Amino acid sequence: MSNNNFIQRENFIAEIYHNDDDDELLNTKEILRDNYDYICESISEEGYKLENPECNLFKELLYDDKVVGFVTYDYTKGVGDFSLNEIYVLPEYRGNKYFISELEYMLMGGSTISIYEPTHRIIEILLDNDYARKLDDNLVLTSINLDVNKDNAECSVDGHTLDDDMIHSCNLYDLNMSACLVLEDISSEDKTIIHYSRCLDDDNKYFSASSIRENINDDYFENIKNSILSNHEKYITTLMELEEQKPTADFDFDELIGRPPHLSDYLEGLINEQIITKDKALEIQAQMIDEYDNGLVLSESLLKRLEYLSMEDLINEEKIEEGFDSSEFELKCPYCEFPTTPINRTCDVCGYKLDNEAFAEAMSFEDIKEDIIENVKEMKNNGLSDEEIMYISREFTSSMKSGSEVDEEIEQMLLEIVSNVLEDKKQ
Repeated sequence: MSNNNFIQRENFIAEIYHNDDDDELLNTKEILRDNYDYICESISEEGYKLENPECNLFKELLYDDKVVGFVTYDYTKGVGDFSLNEIYVLPEYRGNKYFISELEYMLMGGSTISIYEPTHRIIEILLDNDYARKLDDNLVLTSINLDVNKDNAECSVDGHTLDDDMIHSCNLYDLNMSACLVLEDISSEDKTIIHYSRCLDDDNKYFSASSIRENINDDYFENIKNSILSNHEKYITTLMELEEQKPTADFDFDELIGRPPHLSDYLEGLINEQIITKDKALEIQAQMIDEYDNGLVLSESLLKRLEYLSMEDLINEEKIEEGFDSSEFELKCPYCEFPTTPINRTCDVCGYKLDNEAFAEAMSFEDIKEDIIENVKEMKNNGLSDEEIMYISREFTSSMKSGSEVDEEIEQMLLEIVSNVLEDKKQ
């Protein structure tokens, strides 16, 4: 391809298109056709299929001053959250780590980024760059959330569909099926409900995904369940390690927020754009100083926190209008009450620091629970009576008390477990 065909940016700044109306998406094909005929030609010659031809944001990818590709995003659940749904680079410019550079640019800019229905090749790039690790030969854990559309997903149980949320996020990918896996229920021997993303053209072309899926049966999903359950500790540890090594922003508080009597340029800009009033800016500044000084906000999430607080009134209005109910979430942010995960250091929605000690305690409780069940069974097999086992169990649970407010509750839960095991033994 001749250099004369390239669009060039003399200032070396990529052009970005974004939709002004949230209800109207950008058409990627139209943008390419109207502005980048040589990229259209390359896509056609290569036989590449744009799986997601609509987006909220379209961004050029540059090599020096030349436009050699593009990346598109959808806005997701929170302020500063983006789901990457397409990336294309001209073949002769691949190998320059555009995808990884884009991920790192977004992460270090304070954004939360996920990938919408990634291809198998994208997962391999994540593996090669320490954003993912294998749990076994086929299962891959990623530090970047993978988004699955409810309407496009298939399920291990015929006729079963995902719940009302249109987009579901996961961190698990199956290399054999070339699919993201959403685990709905693998909690018992007779339950294996696993949803998986649709077969993509790229995966069919390079990994024969369609023909492989034709041979998938119930036993295959049982093996997935067993692999996850038998590697449960490795699963959690790997996710936490991947999250820890993921690049993060490192904002300067005084530069981004400012200290009285001065407001930062960023806050002044929000005032000038009439996004917030000066009184609101001062209120946000005071709140963030208090939170930051007390360790409730980390430097990596300062921008997300600032953006959320500037939109908080509107977000709260929308929550009321939509009948938002946080009671259904097992884990949620203590500030905004949106759902979160045990591996997140900060809330993906509002930027508030999360306390994962509760999760660590839950993990510890599960370990203790399993030990108790095994010990009760062993004591029963050794001829101890139910009364003797209950006495020993009470002594054990009493010795575990640490002065916590939940000591009594935990003790009752553990004793109930013992009682249930003894009842099962009678049947």
